[in-house]
Amino acid sequence: MRRAPLTACLAVLLCLAGQPALAGGIGMRWDLCYGDGGASNRVFACNSNTGTERLVVSFRPSQTITQVTGLEVAIDAQSSSATLPSWWQLRGGSQCRDGQLGTNSEPALLTSTCVDAWQGLALAGVPGFSLYYPAGTDRLRIILTFSLPRASARTVVSGTEYYGCNVIIGHAKTVGTAACSGCLVPVCLLASQVVLRQPVGVGNVFLSESFAPNSALVGWQGGEGIVTPGSPNPVISACSNTTAANRPTWGVIRSLYR
Repeated sequence: MRRAPLTACLAVLLCLAGQPALAGGIGMRWDLCYGDGGASNRVFACNSNTGTERLVVSFRPSQTITQVTGLEVAIDAQSSSATLPSWWQLRGGSQCRDGQLGTNSEPALLTSTCVDAWQGLALAGVPGFSLYYPAGTDRLRIILTFSLPRASARTVVSGTEYYGCNVIIGHAKTVGTAACSGCLVPVCLLASQVVLRQPVGVGNVFLSESFAPNSALVGWQGGEGIVTPGSPNPVISACSNTTAANRPTWGVIRSLYR
């Protein structure tokens, strides 16, 4: 008589074990959210001074949060070259491409998986742009912030991927006499932290891991990064030029037709 309830309990436990919980964390891709199939690498011919590139940052909370009034995003970049190219000097009066970094909270029209938590109400800003940070002449860090009135606080649900923001990179000064060098150099970019802000006394929620393998890591011009744990955030420990490594030589191409 006791076996039937025990069997039923075991069946329920096995069923639950077969449905792993979705991990919380960060996503970043070119053009679209991670869940909507955004690209993990961007290749640009560097032949135009018009147009823009768009990085999309998303997040997946590991717990349901009911009073989100803002967002802070940290993005780190590392060049495959020893020194960060001047093409990536995007903000500051003395920088080669000052004014070519922007952000907004407007999700792409093709978004279907990511949920828009802001509904057009978030106020955006770029309060931080640091060259050679945290250490090394081949790095930079970007800090973005978004805020909502307390009366418009949002609820985000555990396990759901939410659209966070766009990072907009302009093409100005890519070609011509005033061009800034290094557009073709491979670069790796990592969304290393997302802070979900809540009112004073409630407490902020910090996300610093990818919610899927390398979901917060992207490449520029074939850059492929290696991410290692860091304190308080993970860091890019290496960025390699996979485009050059995978480019076939003329001898290899000729051998295909023998």
